[in-house]
Amino acid sequence: MINENNVPDWAEASTILGIAFAITAFLWKWVAESFKNRREERENVIRIAVREAMAEVRSDIENVRKESADGLKHVHQRIDQVFEKLQK
Repeated sequence: MINENNVPDWAEASTILGIAFAITAFLWKWVAESFKNRREERENVIRIAVREAMAEVRSDIENVRKESADGLKHVHQRIDQVFEKLQK
């Protein structure tokens, strides 16, 4: 029988490989997007925490500057009083 076809059907193999590749590509994209979303969520949480911490630090620095200025004002008043007493 010369008409017998012993050549494998490459169309079926390429179809199976194409479907497998498409599924793999879809899963890869889904996993990559999932990790990207989680990373962005973590980064946003960190940004918010840093902003809040910086706001607290900024207000603490302002309070220290104000207290320092008030303390220097008191020191300057005392020095002025001492000079006034010395002049008398």
